[in-house]
Amino acid sequence: MYSGNYFDNKTAALTPADIRLNTESLEFHVGSSRFYWLYREINVQLINKKSLRITHPVEGGLEIKDPVCIETFTKLYYAGRGPSLHRWVLRSGNKAALLIAAVLFISGLACYFLLLPFLAEQAVKRIPLSFDRELGKMAQSSLNEEPNTKGSQLLTEFARHINWQTADTITFAVVASETENAYALPGGYIVVYDGLLRKLNTKEELAALLAHEVSHIRFRHSTRKLCKQLGASLVLDVFFGGMGASSVLLSNADALHSLSYSRQFEKEADLEGLALLQANKIDQLGMVQLMQVLSAIPHKLKIPDFLSTHPLTKERIYYVRDQIRKHPAAHETNNDLEKAFRQLKALYPS
Repeated sequence: MYSGNYFDNKTAALTPADIRLNTESLEFHVGSSRFYWLYREINVQLINKKSLRITHPVEGGLEIKDPVCIETFTKLYYAGRGPSLHRWVLRSGNKAALLIAAVLFISGLACYFLLLPFLAEQAVKRIPLSFDRELGKMAQSSLNEEPNTKGSQLLTEFARHINWQTADTITFAVVASETENAYALPGGYIVVYDGLLRKLNTKEELAALLAHEVSHIRFRHSTRKLCKQLGASLVLDVFFGGMGASSVLLSNADALHSLSYSRQFEKEADLEGLALLQANKIDQLGMVQLMQVLSAIPHKLKIPDFLSTHPLTKERIYYVRDQIRKHPAAHETNNDLEKAFRQLKALYPS
């Protein structure tokens, strides 16, 4: 006979019980009551090697702390059963649970950082361009920004003299704001705030700015990022949905990885923007000059808005210069482009 404590699932009270272990069952007495449980009917949890918890679907449960009883019960309970993960976890206790949690965590990270970007890219290839246009319309309608008609016409005239090498219909707009920013929406909508236009001094700088934003559209950066984020949510739900702290940790990892992913897109937009300048025989140094203009904007208490969404780093300027050095190209005077730029600057002087 072994000793343990019985609970009835109705109260927190524990009642001493005398336990007998048989080959296929256990039986115990609680006062004048006798219980008989088949091993196949019960659930077992080894809290640690010093505590065993047994529950019956109807009649309550037992807590056993007698090490001899725990050892004997374990041998009888698993006798005749083949090896199983469940059995190993129960016998190994917390160490097994921690090991399994670690394996799941590492598997989740591997899926997130290695497999997820590849799958996201493959998914985008199967999404039609019409999705980008609808996504852009939704984003545009939520912004409540009214374009300046005259400024937008002049910016569109400037852009008309550049071959953007895309089948997308690109819409260019100027919005009145002191904000020094520009952005591209999926599907072909580019906004430049006049606060940024006033900082630009040459047609090459403006061409570089638009080439960068057009490249975001050409290479579907918004849609690609959306697919990646949706996939990230799925990974978090599948691997860590019920694991509290792990879910929070992975959410923070998501923020860090999204930053890296955005920098990848920024570099692609910079380099493809250079290629557009080169193809249109526009001086590629306009991209460097654009970055120099932006870095010269007084920061005061906050950085320019363009830099908050398009981080300007020494590394970024370095690889732009390096690309120009590796791929030098002749540039030509474009009187039409110059004229359009001067008309725009007459409306938005520095």
